[in-house]
Amino acid sequence: MIEGLKGGLGELLKKAMNAKQEIEKLQETAKKEIANGESGAGMVRVTTNGAGEMLSIVIAPALVQGGDAEMLQDLIVSAVNLSLSNSREQMKRAPHST
Repeated sequence: MIEGLKGGLGELLKKAMNAKQEIEKLQETAKKEIANGESGAGMVRVTTNGAGEMLSIVIAPALVQGGDAEMLQDLIVSAVNLSLSNSREQMKRAPHST
């Protein structure tokens, strides 16, 4: 009986390690998936990855010179959210190796 438990525990640990490795592999793949979002007719452009990290933001100089901070803030939030949404959609469509 105890031998059977040891074997079952070993198999469980092996499966857990395999699952951990697969998760790490998927996280690395997610970091390589790039998505973009823009708002204000392209005046704010954001690039994110599948890990939910914002990689870059480009703001048109004219938008900054306008001095409307509230509008700029809204456009940044909108572009970031769109880029993250696009990234999630890409990850759903991406083939996953198992």
